[in-house]
Amino acid sequence: MSYSDFGPQVIAHEIIGMEWWQWQDHGDSIDREYAIQVVVYQGVSNEAVRQEFPVEPERQIDYRYLEYQRALDYLDEKIDEDVMENVTEKLKSTREKIKAHFN
Repeated sequence: MSYSDFGPQVIAHEIIGMEWWQWQDHGDSIDREYAIQVVVYQGVSNEAVRQEFPVEPERQIDYRYLEYQRALDYLDEKIDEDVMENVTEKLKSTREKIKAHFN
């Protein structure tokens, strides 16, 4: 999944970090998109997921790892807050995609 599937950086950073390369101290001063992918996993270890989807700075491959239940708990919390309709709808869609994938 993409970083934006978990909302804007202002809320998503709580669970998947900032929306810039994790090997950098800060983002670029030029507005840009970072191709950050989020791997949601269940039934395997975090280490196994990291081996399957390694972060590769030299190729600008950046993965964030999120255990299934933790992802759902985060999404439920943010959906319940319902701060902005378009964000809430995006988070609901993400939740449904995750549940469909694992069921």
